[in-house]
Amino acid sequence: LVKFQDAQKLNPTILACRRIGHTFLRVGYNLRDEFAARYLPLAKQYEDARREGNKGLMAALSSQRKALSFMEKDILHCYKKAREAFVDGLRLANGSDLDCEAHLGILEYQEKKRPLARVVLTRAIERYKPKNDEERTIHEYCRTLLGELGGPLH
Repeated sequence: LVKFQDAQKLNPTILACRRIGHTFLRVGYNLRDEFAARYLPLAKQYEDARREGNKGLMAALSSQRKALSFMEKDILHCYKKAREAFVDGLRLANGSDLDCEAHLGILEYQEKKRPLARVVLTRAIERYKPKNDEERTIHEYCRTLLGELGGPLH
């Protein structure tokens, strides 16, 4: 990825920006899934200890949770780098690229920025008519997310 990013700096292309964005997004998703697999059992144990009034166990579980904070930072870093790549791709495409724009909306959705996600996803759906199967898939995924957010803005 580092070599690819270095080449991208020398000769930026929309496709390269997309690939970098997708790679960082995929790594962020993998880290998020790993974080959830570690965090959720701790959260359940903590809640059980709280109900039982076991303050010693609560403190131990709390410190274990804090030890996972590095993963949260890495996840957010990956999302930030993905966003930068998609913004660069959109800039290179003179503001007209379904993949980059849709993924910016998807990132907002992932980061729980629901009002902004709704705006970006609505714009992506309304601005672009899919030209191939890949674009139809992205377009439909945006529609699905928008449905979860209460539908497109009008």
